[in-house]
Amino acid sequence: MVTPKTERSTLRVVASSYGHDEKRFGVVCDIEGYPGWQLLSDVEVTPDGLRLRRLVIEPSRDVTPDSGITTRMLREIRTGALLALLRKMAEQMAPYLPSDAPDLSVNHRVGRRGRDDRFYARWAAEYAAALTRSGHPVAELSARHNLSASQVRNLVHACRKRGMLTAAPPGRPGGELTARATELLREG
Repeated sequence: MVTPKTERSTLRVVASSYGHDEKRFGVVCDIEGYPGWQLLSDVEVTPDGLRLRRLVIEPSRDVTPDSGITTRMLREIRTGALLALLRKMAEQMAPYLPSDAPDLSVNHRVGRRGRDDRFYARWAAEYAAALTRSGHPVAELSARHNLSASQVRNLVHACRKRGMLTAAPPGRPGGELTARATELLREG
């Protein structure tokens, strides 16, 4: 049986608990769009925020739904949405929690930190120097930094987009450091 595709399954909290001593949330959610299934989660509260310890999908009744657990269901369950739901619950429960309960608000960017302009200025300088030594600067930088040629080309492209390198003839290596790149290299 094919389950109808939904944009993204949303989770509706059916039951929850917070163990202050263990610093853990337990949450049971219905998975909208998948009747008869529920999501059980065990989430640990750490100084860095919430950490998902366990995630279980099981029938909400004694009878397993005809569809079974599908790949589509697994793809549509968003753990980030679950953690955001827990943060919101913690906000609402704050008046009832002990005073030493952890602060679960997210005030920092989650994910990989972006690269600053100095990073690209250094790459632009390396590329410009490799141009003077070789007719194949991408291959040289790729071997030196243990990166694929496409990764180096992407970095060089980003340098051009950020104004660190001048344009090159189409399909050919080339370009020079810009005044902006030179200034950033002097500062750093």
